Amino acid sequence: MRPLPLILAPSLPFTELVRRLGALGWRRAPGIPATVPLVAEEPEVAVFRSADGLSRLGYTWNPAVGLRVLAPDGADDRAFQEIRALSLPQLEDGAIASLLQDDRPRNVVLGIFAATERRLTSVLPVLTDLTRHAEPIVAKAARRARRTLEVEPAMPVEDRFADGVGERRQTLRRTGQQGGITVASLRQALADPDLEMRAGAVLLAARNGLATLLPDIAGADLASRLPGHDRRLLEAMRRAVIASLQGYRPPAEDGSTAPAMKDHLWRCALGLPVSRLDDVLLIATALTTPLDLPPIPRGSPLGSPTGGAFQLSPLKTRFRWIGPTLHWLGHDEATAIANPVRQWSPPAAALIAEHPLTSDDLAALDPSHCPPSDEAHAFTTAEVARVLARLTDAAGVPVTLPGADLLEAGLRGPDGRRYPWGALPSSTRVSAAASPWGLAWAGPPGEWTADRTPDGRPVIGGTDRKGRPSLRIAGSDAADARYLLRPVIAIVGR
Repeated sequence: MRPLPLILAPSLPFTELVRRLGALGWRRAPGIPATVPLVAEEPEVAVFRSADGLSRLGYTWNPAVGLRVLAPDGADDRAFQEIRALSLPQLEDGAIASLLQDDRPRNVVLGIFAATERRLTSVLPVLTDLTRHAEPIVAKAARRARRTLEVEPAMPVEDRFADGVGERRQTLRRTGQQGGITVASLRQALADPDLEMRAGAVLLAARNGLATLLPDIAGADLASRLPGHDRRLLEAMRRAVIASLQGYRPPAEDGSTAPAMKDHLWRCALGLPVSRLDDVLLIATALTTPLDLPPIPRGSPLGSPTGGAFQLSPLKTRFRWIGPTLHWLGHDEATAIANPVRQWSPPAAALIAEHPLTSDDLAALDPSHCPPSDEAHAFTTAEVARVLARLTDAAGVPVTLPGADLLEAGLRGPDGRRYPWGALPSSTRVSAAASPWGLAWAGPPGEWTADRTPDGRPVIGGTDRKGRPSLRIAGSDAADARYLLRPVIAIVGR
């Protein structure tokens, strides 16, 4: 279990805390200040790292009531035992309970906040009485604390996200959507080995106003293994969340000027309406939106699915169903063929090959054409026409090239993710990683689509070298030009 945080004495200056931790080799990590401190040399949020760099502490200070919290990042109690040995001035549980009986509202609120941090369920009867306090701020704080302390003891925290990484992500996002988020569940998610779990928990903490998690948010490892652009975006979102939990609220957005980007970050992090559609919005959406795929209807031209996939003989490659539901497409990079961030829905359901056709498929269609292989085969224009005609005869319905939008939708899924496997880049991705619709991504040289550029050249789609399925490049109609082929069958009226 995670060690409980220390509630430091309100009179302990931050400079003295730095000095005492420094004596044990702890150093303040490079800060990401979200706001200018109200009091000089008294930051509201800080992170400390141990001498070996393996352990972290989160620190928060609420200047309104004087609450100082020092919390470990993770469940390893070894390093935190050293901190306890320092005998830092702190509020023990008995002193916290006494604050709840104080005549001064500021002290009562301090006691309520501290009891919540320490998970003092023994004070629940007192908190119930305080919900009727004459001071509205005391009553409100007591109601929130009582909800937290009543729920958490009954939560099987260790097992809340015990499934595989995909299931853990969906559990967190669905819980957030349904209003069942608790401090305990987010605290566990912030320490999860999966980056998307940690980043999603940061956003959900802001959207639920859980300021008690500020130390965990400040100390969470969000982006140490991400490339520069995505690392900066996540760090900016963390700053926005910290500022939000400290009381900042962004103004109404008009989206017309570059300086509005800072407030745009805040609005995306908080899940507020925005006028700018970009990677920031996509990341925030994908990290907090549960995946909701519509069921596969009956009556497919390829019969009934087996294991979610359809078979079109004589191909070995199977087909996957894509429903006519809203998808996020595009990216915010400037490219020769414009592909801005937007929402799009297929005009009809479709069956599309789960990966580009292979040499095995081509050999099944024409055994004399080439030796069998499970490697993707690059087709010429003439080969594409022959294969699609043969498949149309086999299926009894038109088999065509997918549009670039449909191909991208199938490779991304409907939850805002930018990659088949999720919202963020992954150094552990493999070519077999499938999208929510079951489509596997494929790299160069790109895939044929039915779209054309204004000057009549074929638009080549698929995934780029980074694994992003928003590729749009102008291809060639030359007889020897070769690209991958992923056939599609439109299901009109489904």
